[in-house]
Amino acid sequence: MLLYPFSILYKVITGLRNYLYNSGTKASYLSPVTTVIIGNLSAGGTGKTPHTAWLIQQLRQHYKIVTLSRGYKRKTKGFLVADHRSDAAQIGDEPAEYVQRFPGITVTVGEDRVSAVRQIETLLPETDIILLDDAFQHRRIDAHVKVLLTTYDDPFYRDKVLPEGRLREAAGGYKRADYIIVTKCPGILSAPEQEAVIRDIRPCPHQKVLFSRYNYYPPVHIMTGAPLPASGKIIVAVSGIANSRHLLEHLRRDGEVVIDISFKDHYEYTPEIIRKLLDTYPEDHYQILLTRKDAVKWQLHADLFPDRNIGVIDIEVVFQDNTDTFIQHIEQLIQYNNEQRHR
Repeated sequence: MLLYPFSILYKVITGLRNYLYNSGTKASYLSPVTTVIIGNLSAGGTGKTPHTAWLIQQLRQHYKIVTLSRGYKRKTKGFLVADHRSDAAQIGDEPAEYVQRFPGITVTVGEDRVSAVRQIETLLPETDIILLDDAFQHRRIDAHVKVLLTTYDDPFYRDKVLPEGRLREAAGGYKRADYIIVTKCPGILSAPEQEAVIRDIRPCPHQKVLFSRYNYYPPVHIMTGAPLPASGKIIVAVSGIANSRHLLEHLRRDGEVVIDISFKDHYEYTPEIIRKLLDTYPEDHYQILLTRKDAVKWQLHADLFPDRNIGVIDIEVVFQDNTDTFIQHIEQLIQYNNEQRHR
């Protein structure tokens, strides 16, 4: 109850801001380049990066993709176009993931999304589509498609506004989305289970609700990418993500002994912390496993573990639904907008 008045105040402030944009009093910029926003209402943990990666996978063979992220906790400022040498310190952990996984796309970062999009239009004129990671609340920038993520276990309609809950704005903000993806589902949902969730969401007529889950890959070596054989050792799961619950459930499902070392989201690993973990959990008894988001920051200190088989677990998004209509919608927008731009 102590936080309730602050939540009311926060809700009023964000509600007024949204009203100004919804009414047209404040203007949003819509790029002539097809733009897709992948975001959420809650403060992290819904799977923005894996779902952005899934969308990249669907489109990268036929289109020139540019991702745009804030670059949270990077050591640089302003708009920056990454290259193969860019690391987490320069561009942030999530953009560094895209650089490692998708060498054929262009990764950019910029705090000012409108300015960054305009620079993409100028500097990268062959761009077919811009994917904005975590920009649902950035009302100054508009998009042709808005994708809202919410988890199956903690959906936005059961949450409250900050600081009493984890919502960045009132739950009614979901109405701005074109697609709502219910993420981290516990396996394949039955038709009645899906219908129950959709009923609670109460989608608008223009909205489509999709359901996704995670598939976890076997661990690979942090530096070489080579598969790591099963060791039978005690697993030490080190993560600095918003919610490690699903990862831990996956690691423990076969009866494995797992030690959970969880840090706050976007945690910055110092050499001292890494050394302490390596000393506390020697390789003869323990297998350290990281998420890809954490691995790109450990790689900055690779000299600390030249002979250790540190493992990385990658994840893949799997949709229960047929996503052809979703992808076709985006492709039609790309074709139309490209024709308009090149007249």
